[in-house]
Amino acid sequence: IARLESSKLLDRRYPVWSITEMADLLPILTRLSELSSETAYPGWVERLDLACEQLIMESRPASGPLTDHPDQQRIARIRSEIDRSFLVIEHVDDLAAKHGLSRSAFRRQWSLINDVSPQRYLMETKMRHACRMLVESSQSIGEIADQVGFEDRLYFSRKFRQVFGLSASEYRKQNAFN
Repeated sequence: IARLESSKLLDRRYPVWSITEMADLLPILTRLSELSSETAYPGWVERLDLACEQLIMESRPASGPLTDHPDQQRIARIRSEIDRSFLVIEHVDDLAAKHGLSRSAFRRQWSLINDVSPQRYLMETKMRHACRMLVESSQSIGEIADQVGFEDRLYFSRKFRQVFGLSASEYRKQNAFN
């Protein structure tokens, strides 16, 4: 760590964590290496960004408590559960009850730690996954919508446009592998 700090590659103002399971990250690192050696083309930056995000999310340790306060420890566990199981979670309030928090206490404690509502956090997590699927698979938009928990393709399309400012099909066209 001292070597990283002296070379200015590590700034203590930003979070740092140890990586315990390097084998899980090797495919992502390989993909990053491949992307970094490619010549830039339309959608290249987005794919590089997605790979970096995946590396961060996969290397991140399970959320630890932000304080000693029991409610904030529960919030950290709930957020970690959302990150791991977002495809099967429909309503975050169910998680609050599962972790022994009332709806109001959950939302109050959540807002102390996170910038967006718990339901929006869940929806954005699902949408980021949908982006990866749009770029990395040939599944139809309807199939992807269904896999990320949207039974109604039109509702998925409306939410996708709300979050990213373009339709899912436009996103796929802009970021498709050539």
